[in-house]
Amino acid sequence: MERVRPLPVVTLILLLCAGLTPPTVSSRAIGAEGAGQPPLYINEVMASNTKCLADPQDEFDDWIEIYNAADTSVDMAGLWLTDDADEPMKWQFPSSASAVIAPKGYLVVWADEDIGDSGLHADFRLSASGDQVHLFSADGQTSIDSLTFGAQTSDISYGRYPDANDTLRFFAVPTPGRTNNEGYLGEVAPLEFSHERGFYTGPFDLTITTDTPDARIVYTLDGRVPDDPNYRFWPGRTYTEPLHIARTICVRALAVKEGWKSTRLYTHTYVFDSRSQVKSLPIISLVGDAAKTFYEPDGVMAIVGGSYPGGVWSSSGPGSYNNMNNRELERPVSAEWILPDNGEGFQINCGLRVHGSPYIRPRYVRQTGQWSGNGR
Repeated sequence: MERVRPLPVVTLILLLCAGLTPPTVSSRAIGAEGAGQPPLYINEVMASNTKCLADPQDEFDDWIEIYNAADTSVDMAGLWLTDDADEPMKWQFPSSASAVIAPKGYLVVWADEDIGDSGLHADFRLSASGDQVHLFSADGQTSIDSLTFGAQTSDISYGRYPDANDTLRFFAVPTPGRTNNEGYLGEVAPLEFSHERGFYTGPFDLTITTDTPDARIVYTLDGRVPDDPNYRFWPGRTYTEPLHIARTICVRALAVKEGWKSTRLYTHTYVFDSRSQVKSLPIISLVGDAAKTFYEPDGVMAIVGGSYPGGVWSSSGPGSYNNMNNRELERPVSAEWILPDNGEGFQINCGLRVHGSPYIRPRYVRQTGQWSGNGR
C-alpha cells in the first residue's frame, strides 16, 4: 500500500462556483445514400478551436469540413446545414463560387454565427461538450449526412477515417481541407474513483480504474498536470496500487495509452477538517500548478522584479513584470464545488484571472509567499 507523503498542494478554498461535466463520446453517421443525393460527407469537425486554424477574419472559431466523394464537382448552393435535426433549415449555402466543392475535394464552413463576414459562416456554433451536425438537401427534409460527437478537447478534431468512412476518430493533427490522417486508434475509457471529492473524517484507500486494457494511469498530488510536456521530468507517478488518503489533498489523474487519445484530466479534492465552521459551508477548491497558475514565475499573482516608489509597482528593467496588472492574463485551473454533507457538486477545468481595480492592481505586494493590497 503506497502511503501519500506530505507534498505542497496548491489549493485555494473560496466561496465561488461555476461549471459542468461533459458527456461521453458517441457518434452516428447516416451517409450519403439517398436517391439522387450527392455523395457528400461531414468529414471532420472542431468544436474547440483555440489555435488550429483561423478564419478569414483571423478568429479561431468552430469549423465543419465537408468532403465530396464524387468524381465531379458539387455545387452546395441551396443545401442546408444545421446543428439540430429538428430544425433542418438553420443555415443555407449561398450561390457562390466558394460553395462549389471540387471532385474528391473539401469545403470548410465556419460555425461562428458571423454570417455577415466574408467566407462561409453558419449562423450556429458547436458545443465542445457534445453536439451534432446535419447536412440536408435543398428541400430541407432529405438527410444527406450527419455526424454526432461527444466532449471535445481543444484543438483536437473529430471525424472520419479514411475520408467518407463510417469509422470515427479523434485527430491530434487536424486536417481541414485535406485528407484525414490515421488519428488516434481509440479513446481511453473514463477514470473511475472509488471515493468522490468532499469532506472526510477518517483515512481511506483511494482506488482509480479505467476499463481500457493496458492503459496507464498517472497522477500528481501537488497540483501539477500529470502529463505536462513542458516539464523536463515527468511530474506524474504511475498508479500501481490504491493511494492511502489521510489528510487534505488534491489528486489529479488521467489515463494514457500509446496511439490512443488520453482521458480528460480529473481532479478530486479530499478535505479533512472536523471544524463545524468549515463543514457547514460549501467551498470551492482551486487546484493548479503553483509556478504556472498561481505564483512565480508565470502565475496570475506573479511579481518578478520591480520596485514600489510611492507605493505603486514600477518595472526595474526588461526582466521584470507584474502579472496582476494584466487584466487579460488567464491561467488554467481546476475548480471544484464541494457541498456540506458531501452533496452533489461539480468539477470543471477553466481559466483563472485576477480581479481588482486599476488602482489596487499595481499596489499588490508579494511577500514571503503571500500578497497584500495597498502596499501592506
